[in-house]
This record gives sequence, structure tokens and C-alpha cells, in this order.
Amino acid sequence: MNKELIYDPFYQRNFVWSPIHQKEFIKTIILGYTCPEIFIAEGELDLETHIKYIHVIDGQQRLRTIDSYFGNKLEVDGKKFKDLSEDEIVEATEDVVKMKGKLYKIFNNSINLFFLYKFS
Repeated sequence: MNKELIYDPFYQRNFVWSPIHQKEFIKTIILGYTCPEIFIAEGELDLETHIKYIHVIDGQQRLRTIDSYFGNKLEVDGKKFKDLSEDEIVEATEDVVKMKGKLYKIFNNSINLFFLYKFS
């Protein structure tokens, strides 16, 4: 089964966060501060295409920012995600998800669901 994450269903606004906003949000996660929950709706499995669509109800800006950081498209404090040591990745972890053979820091159950769909 393939999975497709829909960041911006028709009712969502476009991605509007500047690079500064994105970096500050990643710093918030890294420092272990609380973040608002992200709401995701799981759709039905399309039996013809075998794709299960996941819709982001609230949290598109945050999820796109996290995706950019883990995809090494965003640098925070002079480092991209790939430049972090194992200790930096796992430090101060509340919830840990095994993803692509490595441990990544995740901050709430909605994010866990996102990563399970995005990277599994």
C-alpha cells in the first residue's frame, strides 16, 4: 500500500512561513518546548490505485518545516539535520520513532503518525 500525505487540501492556506519562522520552530522542537498539536485525518484506501491519503487538517506549516529540516533543506544554527550527531538527534526525547534505521526526535503523537506515514 502506498501512502500520500496531502499537506494542503483545498481548505488550507498556502505555505507562508519565512525561513526565520521555520528555523525558530525547529529550535523550539530541539529545545524541547511544547508545540501545538497537529491534526491529521486518515482517508480511505483507494482500491484502484492502492493509495491511502492522509490529510493535514491543522499543522501544514509545522509539518512542511519539519519535512524540510529532515530533508536537509533547512539549516538551523549552522547545521542541517544530516550534520547532527547521534547524541543531538536522540537528546531530550519524549517520543522516539524508528525511521529509516535511525532514531529521530518527535514531539507528539500526531507527529509520530506523520512520520510513520511519511517514512515507513
